[in-house]
Amino acid sequence: LSVIDDFSCVGYTFFNQPTKQFLVYLDYYLPEDTLKGHINEELYRGWVTSGYLKLTKGSAIDYRHIANDILQRAAWLDIRKCGYDANKSAELRNTLDNSAPLHGRLEPFRQSNGSFNLPMEIFERMFYSKTDVPLPEGMPKYQVLFNDNPITPYCFGNAVIDEDSKGNRRPVKLLRHMKIDGTVVTLMGIGMWYQ
Repeated sequence: LSVIDDFSCVGYTFFNQPTKQFLVYLDYYLPEDTLKGHINEELYRGWVTSGYLKLTKGSAIDYRHIANDILQRAAWLDIRKCGYDANKSAELRNTLDNSAPLHGRLEPFRQSNGSFNLPMEIFERMFYSKTDVPLPEGMPKYQVLFNDNPITPYCFGNAVIDEDSKGNRRPVKLLRHMKIDGTVVTLMGIGMWYQ
């Protein structure tokens, strides 16, 4: 979740057991007033025009807009868990937890290296399963498929790995204007699947 100068991202993560594939659908949001004069204004306006980036009214992110989108999908999706970054999430969390389809299904996902380590390892397995790189014996071959949105590869291209002294890893961005929200949300979804 964001406030002013960042994306908010919502991901829906599905696992197809017969094909061993994760399917990840990502929605991106930005406050409307953030666009004017932004370092990435031209890029973002193109994504808005193409329907890849959703604008919320005003100068700060409208959590009600995001909650409404999630609840509309919850009307036809069986959402088992709803993970969230506890930072800045009180308004959205209260709205969703007070709704019938999501009541009791919300779980915080800590934004620490330790929390991201397992999903990072699983994502690496999925990445290598698409290449000719041999996998260690016994490592399952999973793949991940995304909805067609150019913001997602943009986010993955901006992500670098931060490793702590225990070898736990998580994605981080090098510069403030380099967004990685799709990367973070993808890994959170995979991590929620294994909790």
